[in-house]
Amino acid sequence: MAGTNLKLVSWNVRGMNDKVKRAIILDHLKKLKADIMLLQETHLVGQRVRSLNRSWLGPVFHAEYSTYSRGVAILFRKTTAPKIEKIISDRYGRYIILKITVYTKTIILANIYSPPPGDLTILQTILGKVAELGDHPVYWLGDFNAVPDPTLDRLRPLKGDSRALGEWLNTPIPT
Repeated sequence: MAGTNLKLVSWNVRGMNDKVKRAIILDHLKKLKADIMLLQETHLVGQRVRSLNRSWLGPVFHAEYSTYSRGVAILFRKTTAPKIEKIISDRYGRYIILKITVYTKTIILANIYSPPPGDLTILQTILGKVAELGDHPVYWLGDFNAVPDPTLDRLRPLKGDSRALGEWLNTPIPT
């Protein structure tokens, strides 16, 4: 990796319990050569989380819920070597937040899966947890099941989910 540029990938994988599907996903991620990979809807629990380990990967962090829904993970390429300062995860598998130092920069990663219908309450909770981590760049990634601008949502125009997400995105992080 040149300089301090990070390549991040966010992907709703819609389940990784199937061994073949999991191998395809991980092979594709390897080819993308991302430094940090944020996955949503992994559906992995217990010992199955270990199935994410690969020789080219470094640390793997996961918030699980059930084998049928939710679950988020953050994977690091082995060469990225982050220093983990804080881990915050949700027992319902909707988010995992990491405060890390990577390539001498301290950043906050928030990997979010917001199941439909959109829930502004959980997003406000996440915002509060991120605020506790200090004043650092925040990378918000994930599947919000909504769009920031409801006028662009061709599937469900002007639904409350998208309107709530737009409002949340314009909310400053409390200091």
